[in-house]
Amino acid sequence: MQGITENGRTRVRIKTTDFLNDLKADSSDEELIDKYRITWRQLSQIYSKLLHRGLISLDDLRRRLALRVGRSTSHIPIVEIQEEFPEYQCAFCGFASLFHFTACPECRSVNLRRLTKRSIVELRLRRMAAAAAAG
Repeated sequence: MQGITENGRTRVRIKTTDFLNDLKADSSDEELIDKYRITWRQLSQIYSKLLHRGLISLDDLRRRLALRVGRSTSHIPIVEIQEEFPEYQCAFCGFASLFHFTACPECRSVNLRRLTKRSIVELRLRRMAAAAAAG
């Protein structure tokens, strides 16, 4: 974790593997906020990004909700838990997102009329199959 100053604002860079390990260890949201020096809003954004990139599942978010019984859950992206949204996929590099995009955030290719719409479940199954074949 390191601070980067940009336009007078300090941005914190967090290692994804460290954060995912903390999630799997069932660290509380308060512990994550203290450890990574982030706000509730930033924690919400991290959850959304991890979900959209397929690094955590809807079940992981549901488990986070269960851990917070009786406490605020406004930082957990509940809308994404309640429905299975289609996912858009870059035709060039395979990057997938719940949000439609023209320029791919991953490879910066322009996807005019080449963006395919897939379900999250289908993409997650493909990623798991690819990971199993690779390792």
